[in-house]
Amino acid sequence: MLALSRTKSPLFRPSLFHEKAIVHVGGEPFGSRYALQHDVASQPDVVLSSTTSTTEALLQQTRSIPIIFGTVADPVGSGLVASLPRPGGHTTGFTNIKGSIAGKWLEWLKQIAPRVNRVALLFNPATAPYAEIYLGPFGAAAAALAVEAIATSVGDTSELESAVGGFMVTPDPFMSNRSAQITSLTARHRLPAIFPFRFYAKLGGLLSYGSDQ
Repeated sequence: MLALSRTKSPLFRPSLFHEKAIVHVGGEPFGSRYALQHDVASQPDVVLSSTTSTTEALLQQTRSIPIIFGTVADPVGSGLVASLPRPGGHTTGFTNIKGSIAGKWLEWLKQIAPRVNRVALLFNPATAPYAEIYLGPFGAAAAALAVEAIATSVGDTSELESAVGGFMVTPDPFMSNRSAQITSLTARHRLPAIFPFRFYAKLGGLLSYGSDQ
């Protein structure tokens, strides 16, 4: 978390920005409920949020302070906004990925590891409640490529040790916060895997396909 107040930076001139903002970064807010409550109680002009789970937690704390989210996968399906063109309420922001990308992940994985016949889509339901948007495209692509599709809920990194075949990692704060562990595991067990962001590949992941992060 980072609290911003009026600064001399041109990016935060009063004409461009509110006098007081609270920025929540990171994606697992469950250990910081008190911090969220404290920040909302300070009555900032706006709250900036980075992920779905953090935005949901903030919405439980306030229905009046404007909230702007940065990287939410399914803002409409998650109930954060009414629609993309007309979000309504006091919440708005940006989305950087669509559910249909799951089909492309599997296509790329199959091209680079043609012998793989079982692929798991990994997600943590607590930090990726939007994971359902990937399941349809994942299943359709799997049927077309004669691959067994397995939706795998992961609550702890140790559960990845039992992964069989290939796997795809969703854009999930739980996964991102453990990117070094996950890429190390795939290298150790020689598991073909595709990731949603470039930083996984920089850590040694086989390949990534998604927004430029």
